[in-house]
Amino acid sequence: MLKRIPVSLIALILVIGLVAWGVYYWLISGSDEKGWLIQYAEIGSIQNHVASTGTLEPKNYVDVGAQVSGQVKVIHVEEGDVVEKGQLLAEIDASVFETKVANAEASLENKRAGLQQQLAELELEELRLRRNEGLFTHQAISEDTLVQSRTG
Repeated sequence: MLKRIPVSLIALILVIGLVAWGVYYWLISGSDEKGWLIQYAEIGSIQNHVASTGTLEPKNYVDVGAQVSGQVKVIHVEEGDVVEKGQLLAEIDASVFETKVANAEASLENKRAGLQQQLAELELEELRLRRNEGLFTHQAISEDTLVQSRTG
């Protein structure tokens, strides 16, 4: 005797089947429109299918440094050129440093002139002291004037 299958079970199986068929159809037939990439397995070389990412590094890397900083005036090499130790790579604008040297030289001359003035004043004070000591021995000036010339 055959058992009777409930209608609700048949309806459930049909719904599941329709959903499965719809998902299969959607994945296989419309893959380009969905933006998905589907590729079936093949036997062959993968060389043409490999993409790489990253940064290219030079075989020999050289650090370039300078003892001074400033605006670059001239660059004597280009990217990728082979350079040797001691080779001039770039020139820095020296006008800023030339101005600093000129200012330092002017300041030095000013200090030298100030030194000459102080030496002249020292010589004048020594002459005044000797004169006042001579005048004090003859009692021509007071002791207070002599002390002032010694401490002055």
